[in-house]
Amino acid sequence: MARILVITKWYPNEDNPVNALFVREFVKAKMLYNDVIVLYSELTSIRNPKFPYEIRDSFEDDIRTIRFIYKRGFLKFHRVINLIGWIHCLLKLSKEGYRPDIIHFHEYDASLS
Repeated sequence: MARILVITKWYPNEDNPVNALFVREFVKAKMLYNDVIVLYSELTSIRNPKFPYEIRDSFEDDIRTIRFIYKRGFLKFHRVINLIGWIHCLLKLSKEGYRPDIIHFHEYDASLS
């Protein structure tokens, strides 16, 4: 069984539960024979997350999903905050002892967002 880390910019969320359902279905298919974790970067309204970003770790449809949520109000610093958030998420997984065998960036710029 391989450990797969899926990093995506598209994934169902509270505001749009049908957003990128194909990504979730793709992850479910991978889960048949693998241990999969999803990291999802979510841009949201200023009222929702804590300053300047929030990390939510939960199981959704038996898929461990780590959401990195950041505010629209910080668009000027979007890339810096996003990079800090990704590092925070990866350090969290590393401290848990999680070492992926495969890192799947779902779209080419997910690593840059």
